[in-house]
Amino acid sequence: MPNTEDTIQRLNRHVASLLDLEERANEAKHHCELPLFDQIADEAVSWQGTILQRVLDLLDGGADLPPLIDSRRSYLDPMPSGIAGVEAHLGAIRKALTTIGERTLLDMDLKDPNTTFVLAQVSRGASQVLQDVEKVR
Repeated sequence: MPNTEDTIQRLNRHVASLLDLEERANEAKHHCELPLFDQIADEAVSWQGTILQRVLDLLDGGADLPPLIDSRRSYLDPMPSGIAGVEAHLGAIRKALTTIGERTLLDMDLKDPNTTFVLAQVSRGASQVLQDVEKVR
């Protein structure tokens, strides 16, 4: 079973990836002006807050303060260069949401029910937003 510091490190990688998703959705919004990209950015911010609250709860248990969260620590594949057009941005967001859903599911094995609950919320949310992305097709 991972210790508290390891759990916090894993949660921070999720927050970094959600920050990356938020940045991608905002960039897509500027290029395509599709309202769905605003929704995705807002959801990413909400999920970041949910996970960060769990990190704060774990820190109350005496864990060391984690390093600063930075989207460069994201586990998402880099955005393709020269991406243009609604369909290309939707494809990139689709791939990012799928990865986030999969990675949060993988970390639900942390044997900590509260962290598992938080990650399940993010995974379900990513699946729901992914369904919205699929409807745009």
